[in-house]
Amino acid sequence: MLGDRAEAKVGYTVRFRLVRDQLRLVHDRFGTTGYWSAVRDNVGVGAALAVALAQPDVTLDSLYPGQRQELEQQLKQRLAETLAADGVKLAGFSLGAVDLPYRTESGRGRFQSR
Repeated sequence: MLGDRAEAKVGYTVRFRLVRDQLRLVHDRFGTTGYWSAVRDNVGVGAALAVALAQPDVTLDSLYPGQRQELEQQLKQRLAETLAADGVKLAGFSLGAVDLPYRTESGRGRFQSR
């Protein structure tokens, strides 16, 4: 849910790499094979993005071209901080497709008309 209470499913791509100096931390915390799901679940990529998208200043308008780049940079910064705490470096982040539920039809029409 966005800050203006509009519902939207927002796709995203996250690219990351392990920080060499912090491999011991990553190994101790997640094991040898668990870091892929750990980045997704334990470190909380989805949760961090959901919290950021729910901020009052994030609205449906934030997903339009123009404002979207600013939003993407804010999300990238928050995500980089979240991952860094667990020995993971954000290598890339981008917002993907936005899907609006039918109950947000007025928003869908507004979004598609732009």
